[in-house]
Amino acid sequence: MLKADLSWRSKNFSLEVDLAMTSSPLALFGVSGAGKSTLLKLVAGLITPDRGRISLGGTVLFDSEKNINIPPEKRRIGYVFQDGRLFPNLNVEKNLLYGFSLIPLAERKLGLGRVCDILALRLLLKRRVSNLSGGEKQRVALGRALLLSPRLLLMDEPLAALDAGLKSQIISFIRRIKDEFRIPIIYVSHSLREILQLTREIAVMNRGRLLAGGDYYSVINEPTVFQLANSLGLENILPVTILRHDEKYQITFVDLRGQELCIPHLDQPVGGRHYISISPADIVISKERQKNISAQNALAGKVHNIAVVGDRVLVQIDIGLLLLSEITIKATEKLELKKGSSIYCLIKTYACRPLGLNA
Repeated sequence: MLKADLSWRSKNFSLEVDLAMTSSPLALFGVSGAGKSTLLKLVAGLITPDRGRISLGGTVLFDSEKNINIPPEKRRIGYVFQDGRLFPNLNVEKNLLYGFSLIPLAERKLGLGRVCDILALRLLLKRRVSNLSGGEKQRVALGRALLLSPRLLLMDEPLAALDAGLKSQIISFIRRIKDEFRIPIIYVSHSLREILQLTREIAVMNRGRLLAGGDYYSVINEPTVFQLANSLGLENILPVTILRHDEKYQITFVDLRGQELCIPHLDQPVGGRHYISISPADIVISKERQKNISAQNALAGKVHNIAVVGDRVLVQIDIGLLLLSEITIKATEKLELKKGSSIYCLIKTYACRPLGLNA
């Protein structure tokens, strides 16, 4: 797959990255200005690194020492931008086929018909771009990138401008691309929920540097990432197994590492494995199991780590896996929290949000 060891500097920003993509999709995650989009442009050849080497599947795309710099149009890398960047003077069919004729027949992996079927575009072919919805435009942009038979697909926050319904729709199409076409994908987003519906393989960027990479559960517990949990907007993404449903109260009981958790009703069969999301700010810490409170859940655990970030404290709690809670400095002192302290995590039912993703 992709290997990129490079550096680039502008007047106000510098980027130093050594990235080895070993599985797909790979998500680049970080706050705005972290360098995610810049890295994609360097890989695509839209920006030239000051130093380094980029290779894709054994083909060297850039090597500063050997003076190799393959032009963007010859790298066979598909690029889907946040705004689609379609040609407004062309209809959907002509947008899709733009550049397709330049691909040698023997190297064409996909034809127009197959792409239209996968992305549900057949009824849109004769429409003008100006008459498309945001979701339709992104499907066309995806189709155009696929018809170039890319060796790598770069997606730069393609859902950022869409509402929740359209995001869900496009994510389902990207899943099909991932599963059916086997094209390596690098996906940029600052939304963890969005990312984790596609992949658990992430690389976290901050200020032009890669902080950590690998499986989500290991990455969020890296010290450099943990210290930035608040600004990154990290959430607890937890695998659970459905135990039973309570139709009267529209709730579902699930197993989380041997402890029972009450979540909003999940219309899935008993025994199914799914992911739920809980914000660190929605986890209240208590030294004792509380009674007669609205929070239905009390998970027993032990403090694994504590970090002060500004005026807040991030507490890692071991409940069989690591859970992240965000509390105040005053609460930390009042509870006399320290590593190894036995505590309970109090969580409201509706703070547990099903992700609609199988575990």
